[in-house]
Amino acid sequence: MVTTQHWTQSLGDFSYWVSSDFTAQIETKLEEKGISKSTFAKWLNVSPSRVSQVLNDPGNLTLGNVVKYPRVLGMKVALVVYEDDDPGNGQGPINADVFTGCWERMGRPREMFDLENMTQSRGCWVVTKTVSAVNDRSKIGEIKVEDTAAANTLAAAATVGGEWRRRA
Repeated sequence: MVTTQHWTQSLGDFSYWVSSDFTAQIETKLEEKGISKSTFAKWLNVSPSRVSQVLNDPGNLTLGNVVKYPRVLGMKVALVVYEDDDPGNGQGPINADVFTGCWERMGRPREMFDLENMTQSRGCWVVTKTVSAVNDRSKIGEIKVEDTAAANTLAAAATVGGEWRRRA
């Protein structure tokens, strides 16, 4: 039996894929905002050729640029380490758009406290806030989730230190 490895099982290829995913997000944002690469270069205080070099060959990225490039565009970056039951990387990395989509569906939580204050109720995520004066939890909003698989994924993502509770 011949087994085929996913091309990203190579450390270099995997790194290049992750870097390419990052630069694609930057280029998409530049296009959405109608910002030329030369204008972007001015904002970064680098030459236009340096911007092209980094965007065209993501292997030229440094961690500093991974933080600097989105910051200049009014964005943030996070490096995410995750487990997906594929330790040998036979399926390759998860696309950044998947993480972004999940984060947006969760109502763009900013910290673990935000996740702790969400529960699922009848296909909706109910966001609550503890009122410190009486230590009571008050409902402050809902996020509609109709896909059962997505709801289960969100529930798993919101599990924090065994404190997650689902409401029926």
